[in-house]
Amino acid sequence: MSPPPLPCAQPERTESDPVHVLDNGVRVVVRPEPGHPAVALGVWVENGSRYEGPGEGGLAHLLEHMLFKGTRERSVRDLAEAMDRMGSEVDAWTGRELTAYTVEVLREDAPEALHLLAEMTARPTFPEEELARERQVVAAEAAMVREDPEGWLFDELVGEAWPRHPAGAPILGLPEVIGGTTRETLVDFHRRHYTGGRILVGVAGDVDPEAVVEQCAREFGALPAGERPASPPPAFAPGSSFRHGHVEQAHLGRAAPGPARTDGARFAAGVANHVLGGSVTSRLFRELREERGLAYAVYSELDTLRDCGLWGIYLACPPEERERAGELVDGILRGVVEEGLEAPEVERARHSLRSGLLRSGETLEQRLSQAAGDVLYHGRLIPREERLDALESADMRAVHEVLRDHWATYRDMVLLPHEY
Repeated sequence: MSPPPLPCAQPERTESDPVHVLDNGVRVVVRPEPGHPAVALGVWVENGSRYEGPGEGGLAHLLEHMLFKGTRERSVRDLAEAMDRMGSEVDAWTGRELTAYTVEVLREDAPEALHLLAEMTARPTFPEEELARERQVVAAEAAMVREDPEGWLFDELVGEAWPRHPAGAPILGLPEVIGGTTRETLVDFHRRHYTGGRILVGVAGDVDPEAVVEQCAREFGALPAGERPASPPPAFAPGSSFRHGHVEQAHLGRAAPGPARTDGARFAAGVANHVLGGSVTSRLFRELREERGLAYAVYSELDTLRDCGLWGIYLACPPEERERAGELVDGILRGVVEEGLEAPEVERARHSLRSGLLRSGETLEQRLSQAAGDVLYHGRLIPREERLDALESADMRAVHEVLRDHWATYRDMVLLPHEY
């Protein structure tokens, strides 16, 4: 029997509505969008590689795959056909701290889509024959990453920057763990990690919040409460290392401690990163690619977690130019750390990031993902004006401070062809 249709949204609802918490700790956040023909839905679980224990490397990601392989009500084919009938498919990903399952459907199909997400995340069955196949699929996925020098380099660099900590372990896991995973192992891992206190359900569209909460209580209310995951922040380890592989170019990676997702300095870091290597007008891009032609790919990026982060730089260049390229990166970093940035650079970066922030909520899925991130990391919905004010406060002094504080230490890794 299909779930009853969800009533329409009431126009007076706003994004400041409180998040509803079920008795077992499941958080439910609803973004009413009156008149919108589609509904975006998602389930976020605080279950990523960071929260895996010894001998569990890769189980969070393998579990994500297996939730598509059958539930108490539907086989793997039934799940696929149900989504096909709704003209959509569930998108899923696993990160260091979260696993997410999202989908967008027509409003009339929203109750069934929410029911399907609940089946997958709360009532999977892990068929033995599907697990055997999916272990091979994950192994093939890991092999693809190993064949990508950029992805492989960053996996290795993160592991050396955060040694002996699960946050530094590869999300796809270790072959020996995945290959030896049994159905019983996954059942136990799911039981411990997919609990009420770790789950957030989000819905955005022309729906009534009370009806959504009522359905969530029926769908997720039987889950045990459990506890929120706990993991101390990793200690950063500076240093340098060289690796050799079947590559034609030299690949250079550098990582420094970055701001946390909850750190107020993340807005200043965003401005600084835009100028350093986050845009086509950045110093790294302009110097190494546009002016000297040393590298096709060169950029910097921020990777933020709940209580820590990494600030990374990557470039690929001819092997014989690696020392010259490294010296240029050193000089650029030394310049921004010692002297700061120029006013036009900071203003241009702020305006660009402001534009991106204002455009980031153009789709239902974007608005829902932003709301989920707000609640998961800040415990509340953050108004857009608050973000804009924080970005505007990232002035010359704040940007210089964040560069000086975070790039005081770093870790390097260079991947070279075997003949070098």
